[in-house]
Amino acid sequence: MHLVKKLKRVLVLLILCIFILVGCNQSPDNIPYANPSATNIIATPEVTAEISLPKHSLPQGDPQAFGFSSNALDEIDSFINDEVQNGFPGAVLVVVKDGYIVHQKSYGYAKKYDGKNLLSNPTSMNNDTMFDIASLTKVYGTMFAVMKLIDDDRLALDQNISAYLDGYNEGGREMITVRMLLNHSAGYGSDVRFFDNNTEYTETFYSTDRDKTISLLNDIPLTTIPGETHKYNDIGYMILCQLIEKVTGVSISAYLRDYVYKPLGIENQILYRPLDNSFTADDFVATERMGNTRDGVAYFDGIRKYTLQGEVHDEKTYYSMDSVSGHSGLFADANALAILSQVMLNEGMYQGVQLISSDTVRTFMTIEDQQKYQLTLQNAQSNKYIEKYVSDTALYHYGWTGTAIVIDPTNNMSIILLTNKRHSPCDWDAFEGNDNYETGKYVTIIKMMYQALD
Repeated sequence: MHLVKKLKRVLVLLILCIFILVGCNQSPDNIPYANPSATNIIATPEVTAEISLPKHSLPQGDPQAFGFSSNALDEIDSFINDEVQNGFPGAVLVVVKDGYIVHQKSYGYAKKYDGKNLLSNPTSMNNDTMFDIASLTKVYGTMFAVMKLIDDDRLALDQNISAYLDGYNEGGREMITVRMLLNHSAGYGSDVRFFDNNTEYTETFYSTDRDKTISLLNDIPLTTIPGETHKYNDIGYMILCQLIEKVTGVSISAYLRDYVYKPLGIENQILYRPLDNSFTADDFVATERMGNTRDGVAYFDGIRKYTLQGEVHDEKTYYSMDSVSGHSGLFADANALAILSQVMLNEGMYQGVQLISSDTVRTFMTIEDQQKYQLTLQNAQSNKYIEKYVSDTALYHYGWTGTAIVIDPTNNMSIILLTNKRHSPCDWDAFEGNDNYETGKYVTIIKMMYQALD
């Protein structure tokens, strides 16, 4: 009888061990998520997964096996490291070919300054360091959300936005379509400084409240007839953010997390408002040394004057959109951007899952004419500095903080170059990291990478 009791205890312990082992083997890819085709999206908390979850990345590949010269890649590393030695702050470079990472390196420092003071022990950059990706939010945030909603028949490219949003039905706004917002042809001129109480538009457009800012978007006058000309600005993507939130009933942050990033297992590698989501400032590169003051020469009420790290730099996003907008606000590491770029190159497929339909991805990746601005991404052939090197299907985009990407379907290749070039001395609006170093201008590194590909 005593032996039977012992055997029962052993059996119970074995069963418990099995349950524990099964639980530990659950990965983010196996965690169920809401059906993307559901008609009603239920709002979920803004808090993301804990950052202790494993980092996801594409598999590593031998660069020579994919046609790259190892010597040429070494020259790129030496070039960037030399610029770091001469004062450039830091960078992370990832190159993906045929679905494999063939080059991944970090250079320099994530943080060199505290205010204007040069740190005696600056923080080194690493491959997992997170960046304020600035206008790459338009690509890896807003564009992906729009594609998902097109797949679900909840948005249509050539539908007037007045069909989704109240207002936008006079002053020419009734002509604006979703496509026009995406390709910067909606007719808007220069961006509006909602946050600045020292401009001629202060009385009409001043706002430090997100709901108020969104309500003011419909009041911004057009400067050209919608569809006639292309002028890059952020207003269209702020309206797209409003549109996405109206159609889904949740914030753009929650929608992207649940329907794009979680299915890819990267929800802890790309997100809005990271300091509210278990991250600390040390997880991020530093951007401007003195807040938004351009080293102390700019001013408006409430302006930040401390070194920015983990807080979105963009003034409209931080002061007027509660750090969540369609034109900027996302933070990400290079691995997450590489995965999202590969989804585009795979025509919506990743690890056997069709995240976005191939038809929708082809629409966004096809260059319809020779103009610069396509459906968010830009025609690389329109950039005179790289047109001789990239293929005629290549697309690119830059971000103000120091981020750049190229997605090239012909070569099945993507280049992700993330820098903190604005974390450098500034004379009025001239940052040393932007003006004095080729790494900060992107095109030299992009050219060298194409030259490294045989």
